[in-house]
Amino acid sequence: MAEAGLQDLLDERAIRALATGYAHFVDRREGEGLIALFTPDGSITGAGVNLRGREQIAGVPALMKKNFSQTYHIVHNH
Repeated sequence: MAEAGLQDLLDERAIRALATGYAHFVDRREGEGLIALFTPDGSITGAGVNLRGREQIAGVPALMKKNFSQTYHIVHNH
């Protein structure tokens, strides 16, 4: 059981690192760092957004810069 608990903690840490990495790279408009977070067939889907693959995801920083003067994503547990 202890190994399962440790794996849960490691999984949670990896998920948190992914979320904070996304926030960091999007807010700083760093496309290379952003696409490194995604698998080649990764996607971003949301309100009016449907991006598939690293090539499309690489355009997110330019899209953010066009639509927002600044962003500040906050990652928390609630």
